[in-house]
Amino acid sequence: MEAEKGENLDQPVRSNWPVPQIDATRCDGCNLCVRVCPNQALRLEHGVAVVVFPDRCNYSGLCEQTCPTDAIQRMFEIVWPGEIDGEETPGEENDPTGGDP
Repeated sequence: MEAEKGENLDQPVRSNWPVPQIDATRCDGCNLCVRVCPNQALRLEHGVAVVVFPDRCNYSGLCEQTCPTDAIQRMFEIVWPGEIDGEETPGEENDPTGGDP
């Protein structure tokens, strides 16, 4: 995929899994997101970060948090059951075991 710095790049691989969106006009090619990605889902292409392996992305947000130019954005946050602080997650109120072992 040929692209020049400043062009708006489409994600190179089609996927139903959510991946962070990268604004090529804001990306300065610093490579920080590529280095912090725990699953090597990102790569620099023509000086711009792209998600080249969406199936590897675990949507952790490390790339978004690390980006100094705010070029990376997760469109929504995935919250797994049991990760909501101070809230009861679905299913706990109907625990057939009575809760305590």
